Amino acid sequence: MVVKKDEQLNEVEPTSGSDNGEITKSKLKVGIVMPIAEINGCSEQHWQEVKLIIQESVRAIKEYEVTAEMVSDSEEVSVIHKTIVNNLYSNDIVIVDVSCKNANVMFELGMRLAFDKILVLIKDDKTSFSFDTGNIQHLEYPRDLRYSKIEKFKEQLRDKVLKTYIAHKENPNKSPYLEDYGSLKPAEITEKTVSQSEYLESMFYDLRSDIRRLDNRIHKENKIKTTSITNERFLFDSFKEMKDFIIPIFLDYMNLVNYEKDNIDFEGLFHFVLRKIEASNYVCTEYVLRNVLNEIVDDWDGLPF
Repeated sequence: MVVKKDEQLNEVEPTSGSDNGEITKSKLKVGIVMPIAEINGCSEQHWQEVKLIIQESVRAIKEYEVTAEMVSDSEEVSVIHKTIVNNLYSNDIVIVDVSCKNANVMFELGMRLAFDKILVLIKDDKTSFSFDTGNIQHLEYPRDLRYSKIEKFKEQLRDKVLKTYIAHKENPNKSPYLEDYGSLKPAEITEKTVSQSEYLESMFYDLRSDIRRLDNRIHKENKIKTTSITNERFLFDSFKEMKDFIIPIFLDYMNLVNYEKDNIDFEGLFHFVLRKIEASNYVCTEYVLRNVLNEIVDDWDGLPF
């Protein structure tokens, strides 16, 4: 949403008082989408500095308690792609740096636009406008990160984020972008409660796909003929197959050490099973294995001792 320069800041939503008399500010969660790796001569360190500039800018907003993190960041252990999608959908506002026109950044920008959620676009002064987003206002900063100009940019970004968010809060049903393209309906994310087994099954498939993508990426980057990791080591075809494979190993361990359910040496069990899996040339992450073993222990009474 474009806000005119001469438009004054509207009064922000009221804060509430806490039990000890202190004023509690409303929270504002700002997501950041930007390049993180070397591209077009801009190093990884360059992007770390840009990220810090963005964070310093929005954290200077005094009207709210602001958090500003990459949309890929999460306090919980989760599959990174799900974290990105959920944050792109749920963050109050997202700042997108389209400098160098990084493919991942442009893809995540497209998702935020598809959700019809408010955002602020920024770019460096060496990057040209993209045709598809040229009608959305961009804030510009110097690629060389010159101090005097960066200080001015930080003020502009702070004000832009605040104005955009306030305007949205005052008229939450107004479409920021899609209304300009006719009667389009924003994409939505639905939530449902699933069992532990269903959750682990979903996580298992996501991790399995990640391993294949990583293998393909390494193979392409090396640009040499190598043996694929997915040929040298095996991937379980399903969570059930993985669990069925582990149960006999679990039973062997329990018979070997003569343990009962209430006094299992879980770390000993974990490392015993992990060695067996690796010896069989299967791929399994520590996090998934621990969850599978916990589920097997919970299902103790149904095991064929």
